[in-house]
Amino acid sequence: MKKQLTSFINGIKDKTGVEFAVFDLSGQYLAGRVTQGERAPSNLDGVFQDKTADKTYFPITFNGQKVIARLIGSSQMERSYCAFINELASKRKQTADSRLDFFQTLLFGSLTPSKIKELSNKFKVSDKPLFALIINFPKNKRTQVQEFLDDYVSQEDFYLNLSDDSCLFVKYLDGTVEDYSYSLEYAKFTYRELQEATGVLARIGVGGQVDGIKDLSLSYSQAKTTVYLMDVLKSKDDVHTYKEYVLIKMLDELPKEKLKEYLALLWSEQAIELFSDDEMMQTAETFLENNLNVCETARRMYLHRNTLTYRLDKIENLTGLNLRQFNDALTFRLITIISKILR
Repeated sequence: MKKQLTSFINGIKDKTGVEFAVFDLSGQYLAGRVTQGERAPSNLDGVFQDKTADKTYFPITFNGQKVIARLIGSSQMERSYCAFINELASKRKQTADSRLDFFQTLLFGSLTPSKIKELSNKFKVSDKPLFALIINFPKNKRTQVQEFLDDYVSQEDFYLNLSDDSCLFVKYLDGTVEDYSYSLEYAKFTYRELQEATGVLARIGVGGQVDGIKDLSLSYSQAKTTVYLMDVLKSKDDVHTYKEYVLIKMLDELPKEKLKEYLALLWSEQAIELFSDDEMMQTAETFLENNLNVCETARRMYLHRNTLTYRLDKIENLTGLNLRQFNDALTFRLITIISKILR
């Protein structure tokens, strides 16, 4: 069983980057990467998130046997992976009986290339380049969003309901991989069309463009990560791509203790006053968003130039960082990102 579990774990990791370990019901190690002597909680009935250890545990059924899986991390993103991994494990020995089964199994990359090709032919699924979009919306708007997508999605493209408040939309490209800006512009267009047709204000995360259906799980995983980081950073914009967040994703993957260590090096005790001042933080964020341009920032915030200059000077006095200089602006951005990740 250990060999089968290892193959299952590695297959998901290779396709999606999601890594986990497996233990028996008594908490003893079975497969996956663990620290020496690591054990899991015994006889687990549901999802358990250990915030102190920053780990998520949950039961899965593999080859008819109940075991315990463990993910590193204890955020909402790890919780959302639990049901998918459990479903994938329980269906591992089954053949995809429908087009929907095929897509759901494909998302976590457990199918071999030859099986993907076989089922793609069976269900007449195109193998052109594509990218994934995850659309989040209010739960009470699911019917409106679904009706919109029924009309909006072309015959070749498709969408899947992921939960009561999110769906996956797969967009095919016309033969070749485009510049990534195409994905962003298409997502923004979809956002506007959805809003105009239904009044729904959605949030859309866009995965990278991939060569074909065999790599859908990669683009899906990237889109899911993008939505998660949009929430962590409390983004004001409702459409983002994975490429925009790659550096932030790298920070998010670091151990929390290491992030706290970095923040202690960058943090100034006097800066606490600034980070609790919404007006000053908005000024700093707007200044960075407008490429350190004083005139444009003042115009966007309806401020007199002298007022903006006063605020930037105050930020420098409190933090020792002059936001007019690129290196200091970058350091300030790192501080705000790490602070949000650690919340």
